[in-house]
Order: sequence, then C-alpha cells, then structure tokens
Amino acid sequence: MKRRSSHAIQVLFWAAAVASGSARLSGQALDGIREWSLTSVVGIGSADDPRYGLSVVRDVLADSDRVYVLLSQDGVVRAFTRDGDFVRDFGGRGQGPGEFVSPSSMGWYESRLWVADFRTLRFTLI
Repeated sequence: MKRRSSHAIQVLFWAAAVASGSARLSGQALDGIREWSLTSVVGIGSADDPRYGLSVVRDVLADSDRVYVLLSQDGVVRAFTRDGDFVRDFGGRGQGPGEFVSPSSMGWYESRLWVADFRTLRFTLI
C-alpha cells in the first residue's frame, strides 16, 4: 500500500480549521505581495495509531461540539472533539443499515448529519 503524504491532509484540515475558527490565518502586504501565515491550533488524527488515523479524506464538517471526517476508503465517519480527541466512528464497509460502500459527501439535515453513498444511491442520517 502506497503511503500518502500527510501534507495534503494537513492543508485540508487547516482550511477546515480556519473556516470553523479552530485556527487563525493572518497576512500582511509586502511590496504589493501578500504574505500569509497559518497557525495550527488543533491537530486531528494520528499517524502512529491506526485507530485514530486518517486514510482518504473525502469531506470534513464541524458543529459546535464535534469535527466529522468522512473517510471514503474506510467507509466511516470519524468524529473528534473540537480539541482533536477521538470520539467514535460511524458506519463501516457494507450494504446494511448504517454501512457504506462508497461514501461521497456529508451535510446537515436540520441538526442531524447525513452521509451520501454514491454506490448504493442512498442517504444515511447519523
């Protein structure tokens, strides 16, 4: 199995962290060129522990308490606290209730999280 670069995942999470307020982005103009710096405030996942690691990240959403990461290769939604601590996994590989074959996106329906599965053509509410 080819190991993926963690830099792309870090950039994705930093962008999500800035959008959710978990990281700060600041910039200043220097000779007409804007220089940006990003300060990481929270880390999510673990390269050393496969239970909390991240494979192919397809989508990231956050609410006031949790950060939800859709891992399409694993067929799970991994939930973390806003401080980056692992909470639990939702789903798994399969075609049964609460399982995913090819999860492709997430969103909100009222106050519940939904996951779209491209292969089974269904939405699952979590």
